[in-house]
Amino acid sequence: MANYLAQLSHVKDLFALQNLTRQTYFYQRLDHIPQFQGLFKMLPPGTTDEVTNLSLNYPQGLVRLTQTQDDFADRRNRMLDFLLAIHGENYLEYSLFHKDYLADRAEIAHYMVQNKSALLQYLPQISQYRARAFNYQEESLGNSNMSGLETKIRVLLGLYDDSSSQPEKNPSLMPLKIMATTASPNLN
Repeated sequence: MANYLAQLSHVKDLFALQNLTRQTYFYQRLDHIPQFQGLFKMLPPGTTDEVTNLSLNYPQGLVRLTQTQDDFADRRNRMLDFLLAIHGENYLEYSLFHKDYLADRAEIAHYMVQNKSALLQYLPQISQYRARAFNYQEESLGNSNMSGLETKIRVLLGLYDDSSSQPEKNPSLMPLKIMATTASPNLN
């Protein structure tokens, strides 16, 4: 019951868009209960169970038991998939797991957690600018001059770093100047 209540108290961490925690199973120790020592047999540190190889000492055993059951990347990916599904989005991960000759599964799972979190964080901006187009008359090419589709593609490809500086626009590539030079051909 105590672990169940600990899970409920951390629901906000489980469904947070940022990756603030490295665990998905939470526990609560019962040390604050009066006459706690009478409930559990305190064994010397280092005493382990032969079958599970877990510590039989309550404080260390509880921590180790929750850590062995917690596959962080899998559970976090499933929670992020749920949040993406609420918004009608999905993140195709099938091809990433079949290309595991580039990286191991743990690295791919961590990469997917990072990208799914970024997609959820950028979702308001993507939705707000979904019909916006690139403004070729604007002088800067920064992140403020980006369509919703371009933002979504950048996030899906993992190119969502806001600190990246964009090159300045080349003035000779302005469409109006190109049209002006082609509209009046030189007859010489």
